Amino acid sequence: MRLFRPILAGATVRDRALACLGALLGIGLTGLVSRAILGGETVLPLLMTASMGASAVLLFVVPASPLVQPWPLVGGHLVSALTGIAVARLIPDPMIASAVAVAVAIGLMSLLRCLHPPGGSTALIGVLGGSAVHGAGWMFALVPIGLNAV
Repeated sequence: MRLFRPILAGATVRDRALACLGALLGIGLTGLVSRAILGGETVLPLLMTASMGASAVLLFVVPASPLVQPWPLVGGHLVSALTGIAVARLIPDPMIASAVAVAVAIGLMSLLRCLHPPGGSTALIGVLGGSAVHGAGWMFALVPIGLNAV
């Protein structure tokens, strides 16, 4: 049964509460800053993406992990966003493009030493994000991805 225990089984209630508070403040402030910079009328996928939630889990639950240091967090999201956008433009079938985007993003993040697991979902958003993301084009990598990541 020990194999099925969570890795963070030894975390205290205080540790878990601090992780929750960190995620609340981190995601909340990211949203407020994005809204202040971009304006309140900006379409939601261009204010913040779901992959930032996954980054928050890693950042606030396992902050010492090499996967959430500054370069992997920021670089991983930027590389993955650019990959998703490029693949979406090159491959018209969204299901094939999705698989290719995630695979290429993993390869590039590995080569650039900025592996960040939520980058996989950032690459997917670049492909499946709909008209708002596709309309933003290459700028999607900077706003919201770059803005949210920093």
